[in-house]
Amino acid sequence: DLFSQERFRAAARKVCPPHQQILDPFQFNFIVQVPGQAVATHVDGVYFWRATRFEFPQWLLAVMAYSNLWADDYVHQVQLVAYYHEKDLGEGAAGEFLYWRRDGERPEEANPKPGTAIGVDGTKTVHSTKVYFP
Repeated sequence: DLFSQERFRAAARKVCPPHQQILDPFQFNFIVQVPGQAVATHVDGVYFWRATRFEFPQWLLAVMAYSNLWADDYVHQVQLVAYYHEKDLGEGAAGEFLYWRRDGERPEEANPKPGTAIGVDGTKTVHSTKVYFP
């Protein structure tokens, strides 16, 4: 299973805070990017120990997270964006993963390679993709 593989656990440890290295899988999303499409700029669903998307709107949870007022109850997350295509599509065609660092105005860009994954905490990292043109 994915969550027990050492490569996954090593990637997750890089994203998780040093004092919170325990992984407890609680959600799995599968997004298929079809030709001519992109994933819009967003942050992933934020969770707190006493506040989730089941009780509050996600926009409010995101504001709560970025305010840092509820940091003690914040649930850190790891999202892996995995690429299952079989051939290298080359730069500019593969739906490059874009992410913004808190101190950057322009996004960083990762070129998806077959059989790889990009690990981030998508609740803290604003991210999207370029259009996928296989």
